[in-house]
Amino acid sequence: MEKEAIDGDKLTVTKHNGAYLTLIPQTELSNVLSVKSQEMKINKKPINVNINDVTAIYGDDPTADFSFAYNDSDFAYGETQDSVEFKDNLTEPVFVCKERDGSTDVSSKSDVGRYTITMTGAQSDNYRFVYNNGTLVIQKRKLVVKDITDGIPVLTSDIIFDNQGQIHKLDGKADNDILSLENLVNNDKVCVLYKAVYKTEQPTAKCDVDIEYVSMDDSYGKSYNYEIDETESVKNVSGGRINNRNLQLLKL
Repeated sequence: MEKEAIDGDKLTVTKHNGAYLTLIPQTELSNVLSVKSQEMKINKKPINVNINDVTAIYGDDPTADFSFAYNDSDFAYGETQDSVEFKDNLTEPVFVCKERDGSTDVSSKSDVGRYTITMTGAQSDNYRFVYNNGTLVIQKRKLVVKDITDGIPVLTSDIIFDNQGQIHKLDGKADNDILSLENLVNNDKVCVLYKAVYKTEQPTAKCDVDIEYVSMDDSYGKSYNYEIDETESVKNVSGGRINNRNLQLLKL
């Protein structure tokens, strides 16, 4: 495109696409020995793309909350991110967020932890995009224990003998096979550590016991992605058992 400039006029270029602008004098100047045509490159204006931080819960899709904003002060000539002039020939950037292996996209199955959110692919005639990364934090999911159906530790006579007259708290653990769970996702294998609390020492083949939760067993399956919701989880279960030592009478 050619445009003739009159003396004193200001030439404004609003579209350049990184191309070169050639200035060619139309007349010879009597007081200048020689005039050369020169090329002047007009560079794209940098514009910052600010990627927002995101906090998600394990098992939910973290990408649903990804968002970004252009830095308003970086626009030229009164443009905005919604103006036709800016959107003309604009290719929007796309999000990139990878798991620790560097190749798998984050998803509802991504483990608890911190991940970098960046972007790529933006194109514009007049702007060069500078990406300011965001951070994705995936937090533990609350797991509700509705029941422990088996495997309650047995209060034996030996334990009673060693700690007579006390409330007995026995270490227990339960996995998916003997747990009734709520809020579990991805068919995960998990294990819960707890204490079975016996408040009586009277022998019985079956009794209720109180449950005190210790933690998830992070060494088992995907347990490290969960935390026990103690407010909603069961506090008392059946299936406890108290044994007496069996005495054998010997004939002399």
